[in-house]
Amino acid sequence: MFTVIVGENASGKTCYLNMLYNKYDCVYNRRAEEATIRPLDISLKSAVFLDSDDLQDATNPLEVGRIIDIMLRKSDILLLDEIDSTVDESDKHLVYKVAMLVSKMKPVYAVTHDEDITIYADKVCRLNGDALIDLSREEMLQEIYQDEEMVTV
Repeated sequence: MFTVIVGENASGKTCYLNMLYNKYDCVYNRRAEEATIRPLDISLKSAVFLDSDDLQDATNPLEVGRIIDIMLRKSDILLLDEIDSTVDESDKHLVYKVAMLVSKMKPVYAVTHDEDITIYADKVCRLNGDALIDLSREEMLQEIYQDEEMVTV
């Protein structure tokens, strides 16, 4: 299951991921140094196998490779906090695709302000206290863009 959590800045999304990290066996991109100590999950790596051209065609293959390496570490849950903020615009869909493939093997929770990731998600939610509330597409877009000023031409 690939769950994307959207919402305004300072709404507790990262705190929610931190709570999951402290409660369950998780790999978390914000704790990369801890993640890379874990062994690679060979069965997951086989299931997510990327064409080597995909990574070579990336604008920043080192950063994309680093994120994918974290995603392929052994854990019960994968946590991703704003992964789109560390890769180039042209590389983010490769990272999202890998997250979606990983989600077929274990739960993935991603926090974002990027609407593009939602096409890969099984469900999109927002936080209400400590509870996740499922959103429709219209509600999701409102949550993502509520912090941005609307410009009229």
